[in-house]
Amino acid sequence: MRKYFCMKNYNSLHVVGVGGVSMSGLAHYSIMENKYVSGSDETSGDYFKRVLDAGGKVYIGERPSCVKKADAVIVSSAISSENKEIKKCIKRGIPIFKRSEMLGGIISEFENSVAVSGSHGKTTTTAMIASIMREACFSPTVFCGGDDLSFGNFLYGDKKYVVTEACEYNKNLLDLKAKISVVLNIDNDHLESYRDMSDMIETFKTFSKESITVYNADDYNASLVANSSSVSYGIQKLASYSAENVKKTQDGYSFSLKVYGRKIGRITLKVAGRHNVYNALAAIAVSDILGISFSTVKRALESFKGVKRRNEFIGAVEGCKFFADYAHHPREIALTVKTFLEDREKFFTVFQPHTYSRTKLLMNDFINVLKDVEDLILFRTYAAREKYDQEGDAAALYKKLVDAGKNDVVLVSSSQNLFMELNKRAKEYQKCLVLGAGDIYNTVSCFFA
Repeated sequence: MRKYFCMKNYNSLHVVGVGGVSMSGLAHYSIMENKYVSGSDETSGDYFKRVLDAGGKVYIGERPSCVKKADAVIVSSAISSENKEIKKCIKRGIPIFKRSEMLGGIISEFENSVAVSGSHGKTTTTAMIASIMREACFSPTVFCGGDDLSFGNFLYGDKKYVVTEACEYNKNLLDLKAKISVVLNIDNDHLESYRDMSDMIETFKTFSKESITVYNADDYNASLVANSSSVSYGIQKLASYSAENVKKTQDGYSFSLKVYGRKIGRITLKVAGRHNVYNALAAIAVSDILGISFSTVKRALESFKGVKRRNEFIGAVEGCKFFADYAHHPREIALTVKTFLEDREKFFTVFQPHTYSRTKLLMNDFINVLKDVEDLILFRTYAAREKYDQEGDAAALYKKLVDAGKNDVVLVSSSQNLFMELNKRAKEYQKCLVLGAGDIYNTVSCFFA
């Protein structure tokens, strides 16, 4: 049963999993709302430290004693019901809310709310919308599922505008009721949370049906959510907001914008990948609904630097440049590899599978995408919230790739062995593409230390 969270009812909050990108944003927001905030996590990463710096009382490891002051406890989806703090809360009768339930309660307090959903592109699109709002001299509150290169994963503003990601895992997006809902695409991800694709599509329909819906006309599944209050965007199909004469530039893509058939002007993006034209169109549609002028939108998008771990340059060794990308779904991997191929430079690839369930359920899709990726290094699976499953392990993916005839793939399970493989290739290649949503980013970053 989904619960409603109301911030004014609680003065002291405890956040379990406070070091996560989304959880830390909620903790930070609560601190800015003058709440007492404590939290715990297994490790002290960047987001953990940001909450600490903001004034939160955060701890490493499970600390049942630190929930005694809490009026309510917020939990990440990654937290097991066996967590000692959760057990203590149940014993003491302290209300427990999911991350999405708290987020849903928060955005309901804003005059204008935007929730960005979809299997791919949520973080970049959210950051683009935030950048446009800031250029328009709005003061938005922003909850981002990654780090915008200018403001990070969280931005505190007034109570007029809020923009957030809406995650489809475990149908969490249903806890968010925004004035404007964006549906970027609907793909076969997080299938463990759905009966089938029709169940997923119906969930997105329910999420967006009571709002102004901005959807991608070129994505068939996304187009199925269209309702009487929808606006569309696209490149291939006739849409309310469309891009024409799309051209690759040195840094990204440029396109001519048409709105309801009327030519508006040309925009040149500095972020790589044709998929970012779609993300920009979604942001443009939202901005137009909010009454932001084209000139403001153009300035914001043309100066937009992107988000961390999205084709991000992270270092160089022996003249080989290393780029990190969050891509962890077969479709995302295909798009990112395609972007690199356009540069016509020789590169090799490191990929870390993210969760056993995704690898297992999409095994054939991963094989079809990765079998043609030249000189591939597979790194150990990032388990996230899951228990070990041999059928979804990196070793299982490696074996199936070899069985499919791929001879230039190597499997490594330790950072030491990974660094050996990277050193081997650094002199031979111009670039290295590092793919994955797990700890591969921090691991490879240590290679340059």
